[in-house]
Amino acid sequence: MIKTIIFGGTFDPVHNGHIGMASDLINSGIAEEIIFLPTWSPPHKTNLKITLFQHRFKMLKLATKDLKNCIVSDFELQEKQEPSYSINTIYKLKKKYPAKKLYFLMGLDSLHELHTWYKADIFIKENDFIIFNRPGLSFPSVTLLTRQFSEESAKKLLSSVVKITEYPISSTEIRQKLALKKKISTLLPISVLNYIKTNKLYLESTT
Repeated sequence: MIKTIIFGGTFDPVHNGHIGMASDLINSGIAEEIIFLPTWSPPHKTNLKITLFQHRFKMLKLATKDLKNCIVSDFELQEKQEPSYSINTIYKLKKKYPAKKLYFLMGLDSLHELHTWYKADIFIKENDFIIFNRPGLSFPSVTLLTRQFSEESAKKLLSSVVKITEYPISSTEIRQKLALKKKISTLLPISVLNYIKTNKLYLESTT
C-alpha cells in the first residue's frame, strides 16, 4: 500500500511553510505521497471568515504544481460537510482510496487540543498519524496525555511524532500583512501572491 499523508487545513492562504513541509516529508521518506485536503467548514474556526473554497483550492493547485507525488483534493467541496469533522472525512477517504495507507498529519498545536475534537478517542484508536513539531511548543508527556486518553492512545500519539524542519510562517500573519500592504513575497509562492492580487483577496485583516 502507498504510504499517504492527509495534509488537511484551511490553507487561507497556502504558504511556503506548507510547501516546504510537504517537500520534506516526501524527500525524507516519511511519506510516499501527500494529499492536500483544503477544508470546507473547519469546526474549530466557525467564528472566523474563511476565504471561498474555490480560491483556496486554486491557490493550492498553483503552489503545488512542481511538487512530486502531491495531490490537491476537492473532496470536501464535493461532500460539503457542516462542519468538516476529521473523523468523518478520513473514514470516507479510506473508502475512496483503499489501496493507500492513510496517515493523518497533525501539528503539535493540534495535538495539545486533540482531546476537544469530535469523537477524539475513536479517531485516535482507528487511525494512524504523523505529528510534527511547531515553533515554541513542547511535546506533552505520556502522563499528561493519559489524563485525556487511554495509555494506549497516548503512546500511539507520541510514537507518531517526527522531527522535520520548522517553518515559522502562519496564514494569519500573511493575511494581516496583506491587509496592511506589507511585503510578503518571501512567505508564499509568487504564483499565489499574483493570484491574491488579481482576485483582490485579503484586503481586510482577519484573525
